[in-house]
Amino acid sequence: MSIVIAVKKQGKTVIGSDSKCSDINTLHPAQEKINSSKIHFLKHGTIGHVGETTYHTILDYLCLEHEDCFNFADRMSTYKSMLKIQKILTEKCLSLPTGNHFKGSGMNLLIATHKTIFHIDPERNVDEFSRFWAIGSGHSFALGSLESLYETSLSAEQIVEQTLHTVCKYDLHSNEPYHTHTID
Repeated sequence: MSIVIAVKKQGKTVIGSDSKCSDINTLHPAQEKINSSKIHFLKHGTIGHVGETTYHTILDYLCLEHEDCFNFADRMSTYKSMLKIQKILTEKCLSLPTGNHFKGSGMNLLIATHKTIFHIDPERNVDEFSRFWAIGSGHSFALGSLESLYETSLSAEQIVEQTLHTVCKYDLHSNEPYHTHTID
């Protein structure tokens, strides 16, 4: 796993992630792996993901070739986007549906726009958050840090950076360096 967090404060939304990538028992050091960022860019939003590293390439492909499928205007538009993407995942990316009760995408995503933050779980459930959220193995550390820092005078960027530093220090599955992106 890893950590991806997003914070919305004072008219800015900031998303950040760690850079730990591994394959079974092999660690891919960030200084060696050029594409270690878990953040993907679209015109109307930024996507962070945790979990299977295969989804990194799939998300790069979706952002490049199928950007028109994404609409993050609201919760239901985001959900409909995931339904469109499911067909691409199974037909073009050869991804097998997963999930306990639904044919899910298998992707665990955090989406940040200038207006809001969405979490899409592997079964395509979409939740919307007003201030901040975190996904990944370090999410408990992150949520505690975010809650304690949010009402301080720190900017959204500073909150994200301090939280990522804390998570990378204590979560076994998250490592620095970390990546951040600000959406004005």
